[in-house]
Amino acid sequence: MRIRILYVFLFIQFLTGEGIARADNPPRNDASQQTGTVTVEIAPTNPQPVIGDSLTIICTVTRPEGIRTEEPYTVEKTSIVDISRQWNTTETTAPISVDRYGFLAYICAPDTIRVGPFRVDYITSEGEETFAESNVLTFVVSGVVTDPNSPTQPNRRPFGIESKGIPVWLTVVLVLLVIIAALVIIYRIRRKRRAGVLPPEPEKPIDEIGEFEKIRRLKLGESGHIKELYTLTSSAMRGFMHRNMGFEALYDTTEEILNHLERSPGPDDVNESIRDIFSESDMVKFAKLIPPADRTATVIDRALTPVKKVLDEKKKAEEIRHRGTKAEGTQSIEKA
Repeated sequence: MRIRILYVFLFIQFLTGEGIARADNPPRNDASQQTGTVTVEIAPTNPQPVIGDSLTIICTVTRPEGIRTEEPYTVEKTSIVDISRQWNTTETTAPISVDRYGFLAYICAPDTIRVGPFRVDYITSEGEETFAESNVLTFVVSGVVTDPNSPTQPNRRPFGIESKGIPVWLTVVLVLLVIIAALVIIYRIRRKRRAGVLPPEPEKPIDEIGEFEKIRRLKLGESGHIKELYTLTSSAMRGFMHRNMGFEALYDTTEEILNHLERSPGPDDVNESIRDIFSESDMVKFAKLIPPADRTATVIDRALTPVKKVLDEKKKAEEIRHRGTKAEGTQSIEKA
């Protein structure tokens, strides 16, 4: 009889499920379960960011009292989202502590972006080092590209950033400060340039005889460079005639120079000497003539002979003109 009563009792316990609960699934104690684990959860403040926006990510870490956790950090790094920690708070309601961290995320590219997971390292009550990870947030950056095949366009006017926490007046002030700074820099650069510009020095008169002496010092005849010697000598003679004899010898051919000399009222010996220099130079340059050594050795002296005579004549004419001007001045003073 007692055995039958025991069987009936067990059968009732089986039907009600209490026997199974006690044997295999002890009653759930939510508080004890929460106190044994650390949970991490992230949530955004703006579910629809656009490129250039910044949004705050709230990371909530729930931990049992007495367990020390490290600060959360991002597991995945990406170039289109820049995340930096800003603040944190802690609330304790025994036996649970809740740490909240504020992260500022900058949206750097128009794309579908992922934020997270965030990881928190901690040590269990048994001394085991472990970690907990959060969920992952996915955002579709909207309002930037209407057509996937079109280029990226700005989603708002420049002063639209007022709605993002920056007032318009501050933006205007910053723009004005940049313009003023640019103007100051430009002014200083121009001032330095003006201060650094020196008045041009007056051109020194050319030493006509010195031009030929420079050629002599090259000793081209002694080294066998006959063509170079006659080329430089005839060029120096052209320059001298251009500056002192009243026609543009630098731009004339040898034939034109000889025609000028025939019509020139200058001394015949001067014209004849110049004519010989040009004729001999053309023969060396174009007909590959090699003059005798005595002609090559004296070409500079033969070129200087008419040069010195022309310079002497100019000097005499200048002295006569100067004396005439001085006499006219003296007469004017006497009349006065």
